[in-house]
Amino acid sequence: MRSRTKVYIFPTRMGGYAIGLITLMFLLSIGYSNNLLLIFTITLFGLNLMWLVNSHFHLARLSPGQVFIEDGHMHAPLAASFRWKKWPRGNIHWSMKLLSNQHRTEVRILQEEEGRTVGEITLPSRGIYHWTHLLVKTDRPFGLYQTWIYFKIDVTVHSYPALLKEMPLPSPEFLDREGTIPGEKKGDDGLRGLAAYQGEGSKRISWKHYAKSGELFVKE
Repeated sequence: MRSRTKVYIFPTRMGGYAIGLITLMFLLSIGYSNNLLLIFTITLFGLNLMWLVNSHFHLARLSPGQVFIEDGHMHAPLAASFRWKKWPRGNIHWSMKLLSNQHRTEVRILQEEEGRTVGEITLPSRGIYHWTHLLVKTDRPFGLYQTWIYFKIDVTVHSYPALLKEMPLPSPEFLDREGTIPGEKKGDDGLRGLAAYQGEGSKRISWKHYAKSGELFVKE
């Protein structure tokens, strides 16, 4: 028999205020023997209990299906897709994390539709990532209680080294600067600081100008 997944619930700030107000009203109604206030307090308590149960079943109805995350490069967004076998009714808005003993990876949700959630993740380093649990967390449907649930998954992703950023090419002025005197403008023929080759050593030859013109010049 399949064991049920545990659902965890904790009051949000507004939920804590609501619980504190109900407690205060109950103490006042008992202390002043105010039956009308007591009835109103019991009504609020019943509504709060109903909201608590609804918050529980909002995620208890959720059941995961296939989880797919593409391989890719570190620091680059990787597509993530989550399919659900069962889907809760009502307004849906949650956050998700992929968990393992070494990694906790936030899932940026891009689109939510019935039976499927589409998002992306970013990995900080290269290597093999393996996640064993998926954390789903929400404060819906009423915003008074924070509810979260863990699902067992088995997902492995390869993170490759980051892509190199585009390097700007040197400007033509920089390329033509070889063989010129520093601080001196290049002439029309681009031969300032050069002289005709007369048998000097090959180290003095300006090979860049030879590649451009087919003639040998040496650096003065």
